[in-house]
Amino acid sequence: MKKSLSAALGAAAIALGASLSNPALASMELPIDQHTFQLGSIINYDLPSHTPQVFSNIFQWAVSANCSIIETDEAHDITFKVLRKKATVNDVQLSRGESVTATVHPDEEFHLSVNAGATVELTNESNEPVTTRCVAVTL
Repeated sequence: MKKSLSAALGAAAIALGASLSNPALASMELPIDQHTFQLGSIINYDLPSHTPQVFSNIFQWAVSANCSIIETDEAHDITFKVLRKKATVNDVQLSRGESVTATVHPDEEFHLSVNAGATVELTNESNEPVTTRCVAVTL
């Protein structure tokens, strides 16, 4: 039994080493349009015009994010679409496949809560890029 476990761990270590030494695999990063929530950090996210940005909650618990639009004097429409599980946008509960569009004014917060393992797509519907400043916390 011990040999089987150590053989399996050895094989896993070799596979991990091989993947890290492979430049194609070692440099793998999330595409620029995919993001994960970072708990407790204030992060600026760029929302290009008409380009969906996917946000995933990789945690095993719900996450809440408070965000505001910065660096602009104009209001912007942002569409929130749930791709996986459930989420709430400004007290509007959404299930997979449902969406809502909210007009967000400069320095006005929007609130996004996502279930464990949920994925939400944000699309800036304006013709100008938008930067949002968000902080995520656990619920």
